[in-house]
Amino acid sequence: MAYTEQEFIAGPNDAGRRIDRIVKAILPEHSLSLLYRMLRSGDIRLNGKRTKPDVKLSASDRIQIRLNTDAAINAHSASGEPNRHQSTRLKPDADASVTIVWSSHDIVVFNKPRGMLSHGPGGLDELASRYLAGSAQGSLAFKPAPLHRLDRNTSGAIAVSASMAGAQAFSEQLLNGLVGKWYLALLGGMLPAEIRMEDRLIRDFDAGITRRSASMTEPLNASMNVFPLSHGQHNSQPCTLVAIQLETGLTHQIRAQCSLRAFALLGDSKYGGMPLAGGYILHCTALSCVPVHTVALPALVSAPLSEPARLTIDALCGKGCAASAYAWICEAAGRMKKF
Repeated sequence: MAYTEQEFIAGPNDAGRRIDRIVKAILPEHSLSLLYRMLRSGDIRLNGKRTKPDVKLSASDRIQIRLNTDAAINAHSASGEPNRHQSTRLKPDADASVTIVWSSHDIVVFNKPRGMLSHGPGGLDELASRYLAGSAQGSLAFKPAPLHRLDRNTSGAIAVSASMAGAQAFSEQLLNGLVGKWYLALLGGMLPAEIRMEDRLIRDFDAGITRRSASMTEPLNASMNVFPLSHGQHNSQPCTLVAIQLETGLTHQIRAQCSLRAFALLGDSKYGGMPLAGGYILHCTALSCVPVHTVALPALVSAPLSEPARLTIDALCGKGCAASAYAWICEAAGRMKKF
């Protein structure tokens, strides 16, 4: 049987990661048990020497993998180019409906349009991966990806990793509640004053919706502050344009909590909202992070509304209301940053 050896060079985004995980990314069709056998037999070496699965890489480390010729061809095909030297960076306007509102070498914030998935076929993750292909150059396993989720029909700011350090830092702040998240939404009903919403929510996977838990012993797991900014009318019924300071991030949280108080988003039929041409308006307007010395995170970034959303809001709540609401959120997000 003919054998060939392929060499892979670790890049900055591979530093600190275990060799078994890196090799698994290079050879995704190989099981971990097979890769461990190859490590024990010396078919996988680090800098020319045998190595253990849990050894962590440094940038510029050389991984040599000995495979039979057919497997080597398959590995090359599965991973694209073995050393990831080629880049297919897209221009920012490659998709006219998607814009970049903030970027660094660690994080890029996109303004996701309504109707686009965060993940999946045709989703923002695919577009971001192509646009940020240069960020993976010299990396064996790192792949740019969205760091949080917006529903298909929720628009606005969404952070995408451009480096492993950026992904880790943003995810840690998200886990610890340090990422500020502000939304603009159009609700049915007359919300007269600021309200804090706290609930015990559970996911009903069969129905595809989020509900209030019947248990009173579970801790409150969903909280947000809602600020009415202007009022209007839709089909002779009152509506309210609101800013939402989201403190937690459960699936459909905003839609569920507003619906539970009879303020379902206009156009959100799944949660009992009145029909609205073009569907509901829920827009992540601003994101903020706590600055750190080693990673470039967005201290405060805002994502403008789409023209259709702006026109709908102005038609229902009065000319200029959309712009005023956007400005209010930007000012409030800056004033209430968590640092």
